[in-house]
Amino acid sequence: MVVLESDHQASVRRCGRAIQPTGPVGDDELVKGVTVIAKGRNTCRALVGQLRGILEGKARVRGLYLDGGIDGPVSDDVVVVSSRIIATDARKYTPEGCRTIVARRCLDYNNLKTLFDLPNETDAILVNDAYAAAIETIDLLKESGIGHLNLTPHAPDHPSPVRTTLAITAGEPHLVPDYVKECIDIGVRLIDITSIVEILIALDLLDAEANVVSARQMRYIVGLLRETRVQALHAGNVKNQLEAILESVDEGIIGTDIDGKIMTCNRAAARLLGIDLKDVLGKKTGDLLPGSAPGLEADRDASRSSGLISVNEKDLVATRAPIMRERQPVGAVFTFRDITEIRRLESQLYSKLVKQGYTSKYSADDIIGTSPAMRGAIELATRIARGNSTVLICGESGSGKELFAHAIHGLSDRRRGPFVPVNFVALPETLLESELFGYEEGAFTGARRGGKPGLFEEAHGGTIFLDEIGDASAALQAKILRVLEEKRIRRVGGTKSISVDVRVMAATNKDLRSLIRAGLFREDLFYRLAVLPLKTPPLRERRQDIPLLIEVFLGRLHASGSRLKISPEAMRLLMEHRWPGNVRELQNVMEYLSNVCLDGVAKPQDIMTVLNLSSGLRAPAILGLLSADRDLALWVLSEAQRAAERGSGLGRRTLIAAARAHGRAVSEGALRRCLSYLRTAGLIEVSRGRGGIRVSELGASVLGDKAASRSQ
Repeated sequence: MVVLESDHQASVRRCGRAIQPTGPVGDDELVKGVTVIAKGRNTCRALVGQLRGILEGKARVRGLYLDGGIDGPVSDDVVVVSSRIIATDARKYTPEGCRTIVARRCLDYNNLKTLFDLPNETDAILVNDAYAAAIETIDLLKESGIGHLNLTPHAPDHPSPVRTTLAITAGEPHLVPDYVKECIDIGVRLIDITSIVEILIALDLLDAEANVVSARQMRYIVGLLRETRVQALHAGNVKNQLEAILESVDEGIIGTDIDGKIMTCNRAAARLLGIDLKDVLGKKTGDLLPGSAPGLEADRDASRSSGLISVNEKDLVATRAPIMRERQPVGAVFTFRDITEIRRLESQLYSKLVKQGYTSKYSADDIIGTSPAMRGAIELATRIARGNSTVLICGESGSGKELFAHAIHGLSDRRRGPFVPVNFVALPETLLESELFGYEEGAFTGARRGGKPGLFEEAHGGTIFLDEIGDASAALQAKILRVLEEKRIRRVGGTKSISVDVRVMAATNKDLRSLIRAGLFREDLFYRLAVLPLKTPPLRERRQDIPLLIEVFLGRLHASGSRLKISPEAMRLLMEHRWPGNVRELQNVMEYLSNVCLDGVAKPQDIMTVLNLSSGLRAPAILGLLSADRDLALWVLSEAQRAAERGSGLGRRTLIAAARAHGRAVSEGALRRCLSYLRTAGLIEVSRGRGGIRVSELGASVLGDKAASRSQ
């Protein structure tokens, strides 16, 4: 527990060192004497020290305290009882006829500065050695202007039912409960000036000590006045600072009292409302804002309200917030902002988000396709964008899942908010949690000072896109599910939950239902994500979009200097390919061709080469693209390979003779066309002379794939 001690309390402790720790204390050398009876030792020490300072050299002062035990009757010139609360108990020890004075006590105002600085409605317990004394101290504090705190009395024999982290005590910090984390000691309540005068009269010392007592009291008052003046100067500085702040903001600000009278108004408000600052003070807001939005005129209302008003042909957003004191409204603050300015700031914020990369890069116009499958997907995405529910986009790799996510965000009401993509494959598992949810300072070795907000926080007011969600670990799936259910996150190493307003979109190229059956994906998370499912069609299901996509990709490449053209035979090959890599594979093929086709024309052999490299085409697929008679093509390749193994040449006439010998009817024209296809595709090489027809490396691989497929 931290104890904050006043300067006076420290001086009391120093005085107390000269007093015996137990039983009676005092100085018997002087004739006249005063005995102080208090309940506890601390109070006794403080009051004895106070009276010794006043009566030094005039009377001896000793102290007794009930908690320490008092032996026998107490007889002295004057017996001072510390409080009326213990007066009855003290009378048991004072003989009849003994001059007894029950002291009136006061707080030392120098020790109350800390209390004035505490926020309104702060909860605290007031600790004293007696419950009645605690209540009395609370009353004194309220009379002294400390009415903004919620104080509950506490004493050892009557503990407070309220457990707080703050305690205030009048010189009894040792009585503060252990659960309290901070204690403010305002010092023991001292004997006030009226009781001191009464004591001096009883000792027949008033005439001799009046000037001294008066001077000391005057020093105390002058000290208070000096402190008050310093505080007044500080308050004046604060007032000037507040006025400077009010004038530095672009928002119009008006402050009113409980009756709606204007107490303050900045120049921005005067400009927006078209009023004169000299004439506005003392007027009511209703006179300035005729026909205001509902709720703005309710000056005694404790709730916050806002609305749209029109003043001097300007549309303003007006907000009213109550000023509360002791949980009651005592006024209100009105703010005004021009809608045009709000839109300008929104535009600036959006530009900032763009610089950070937290914005959608694509729109619905970037989705290319006129096929029925693509038109259906675009139409569904447009309808999905109107809502705020979670979206699950499923589709093969390269089919445009991220493109659709960007487009949905761009069509939604959140388009001015951030768009934050997260790829569960690109980030290592050890970093994903801190990246998604952020972390507090000191959460782990290397954590940034002050902590770091996570991507869910960065996406507040917008959309977060969880790409490749099927690769999320089980632990991360559970935390994402909790965010979806509670709309709150907790940073790594943090203790408090943070509310986030985020629309969640997820994407995967995996079959999540199969993962659920295998126990690799949570079924409850799947249904939370798949509120609005969307499937992106693969390229093989929308082949009619291939020429349009090629045109777009080549147009972009032409802008960078390429002038590639696709021959009709090459286009036919591209149209018939199955495209396992979908649009991404097609884009890569176009970029490859634009770099390797030096004459600017993509031929079938170029297509066959790149498709074989990118997709590993098998024999039936290649030959099906080359010729309607794939059996003849395969037979020609096989004959050419056998001739190469024998070391003999192979020409058209030899092939026709071999075909007839095998009972295959082949015309010379059909064979010529087949050879042309095979040569164009780069499967054979033809040379003059004895070399004749030879199988190329690509042709040999095709035959190898064909043999492998047969063995399977």
